[in-house]
Amino acid sequence: MKKIYKGILLIGLFAALYACSEDSTEPRISGSENNVSAEILSPTTGTTIALDTANGGADSVAATFEWSPAKYNGLNLARNYEILLSDTEDFANTQSLGTTGDTQLGVLTKDINNAAVALGLAVDTEHTIYSRISTTVTANIDTLISEGINFKMTPYLSVINYPRVYVPGDFNNWTNNSDTYSLASVNFDNTYEGYMPLQTDADGNPVTGNFKILTESGNWDSQYGLPNGSPLPTNNPVAIIPKKGNGPNDDDPDACRVPSSVGDQVQYRLIAKLGETDGSYTAEASIWRIVGDATPNGWPGDAPNDKNDTDMVYDRATNTWSVDVTLTTGNLKFRANHSWDLNLGTGDQGPNSLKYGGGDIPISTAGEYTVKLDLSDAPNWKYELIQK
Repeated sequence: MKKIYKGILLIGLFAALYACSEDSTEPRISGSENNVSAEILSPTTGTTIALDTANGGADSVAATFEWSPAKYNGLNLARNYEILLSDTEDFANTQSLGTTGDTQLGVLTKDINNAAVALGLAVDTEHTIYSRISTTVTANIDTLISEGINFKMTPYLSVINYPRVYVPGDFNNWTNNSDTYSLASVNFDNTYEGYMPLQTDADGNPVTGNFKILTESGNWDSQYGLPNGSPLPTNNPVAIIPKKGNGPNDDDPDACRVPSSVGDQVQYRLIAKLGETDGSYTAEASIWRIVGDATPNGWPGDAPNDKNDTDMVYDRATNTWSVDVTLTTGNLKFRANHSWDLNLGTGDQGPNSLKYGGGDIPISTAGEYTVKLDLSDAPNWKYELIQK
C-alpha cells in the first residue's frame, strides 16, 4: 500500500511540475463561464447628452456614466473599467473616455466632444453614438465587454490637442521643437502622420534627407532612428529603434532616410508607428492635384484619361500647394499621385476643413481662382478658394 501511495504522489508531483512548465505565469481562473460583465446603468439608451460650452462649460461634467460591477466567479479581484465610445454599433472604431477602478466616472464636456470629433463625426450635427464598458483584471483573465447603449449628441467645433511627435532633419536645419514639423496621432494610438518636405530645405535646395523622430519637443533623448550601421533603406516600412535602451549607454540611433524605391520628391506623406522598444515609418510621395467637373480637365475617367488631373505647384516655405485656374460651376476634390487611394474632400471641422475621402467641394460661381491646399498643420488640413 505504501508503494502505491508513493507512486500516486510521484505522479501528482510530475503533473504539477508539467503544469508549471507549460505556464509559468499566473494560472487562469477556472469557471470563466460564471463571469458576468459590467452593464451600463446610466446614461440609458435613447438619452440625449447636451454639450454646454458657455461659461467654462467645456470643463464641466457632461455625463456621469454608472455601471454594475463585473463579477469573476465570486472572487474579489481589483477591476479596471474603461468606457469606450464608437460611431458604429459594431464598435469597429473606438475612443476611450477614461478608466477607473470605481463603478462610475464623470466625463468632461471637452473629453466626450474630442472623442466624438476624433471618431470623425461632423460638428454641429446630431449623431447616434454608442458606448460600452470593457473590464480587465490581469492578462490571464479574459476581458469582459458589456452590452452597448446608444445616446444622441451634437459635437461642437474645438481645437483638439492631438498627441504629436517631432521631425527634425536636414530639411529644417534640425529644428526639434516646432509644431510646423510634427506628426499627429488622430486616433490617439501611437500612429502619427503628417506631410514633410524631407529632401528640400527652406530655400528650396535639395538636401540629403536625414531626419529623426522625437516623442518629446526639444528632447534629443526621446529620439527614434535607424539601428546603428543600417544601410540606406530600400522599401517601406522602415524599422526604427529608440535611443533609450540602444546599447549600455543609450546611444543615438542613426538618422532615418527616405527609402530609395520612393525617390526624390518635393513632399512626402510620413507615417510613424512607435512602441516603447521599436517602431517603423513609411515615407510616400504625395504630389497633389485637383480633379472634378469644375476643373478644366473634369473628373478622371478610364485610361488614357485616368490621369487628367490639373497640376498644382508646391511651395516649400509654407508647405502648401496652389494653382491658378479657371473653374466652372460644379465640384472639385484634391487627390495625390493620380490615384483615389489618397484624396481629400470636405471635412467636419468647420468651413474649409478637409478629411480623407471627404465630400465634393462645391463651386457655385464660375471664374478665375487661386486654389490652395494647406497641409502644414497635421491633421487640420484645409483649403482656400480665392476668386480673382
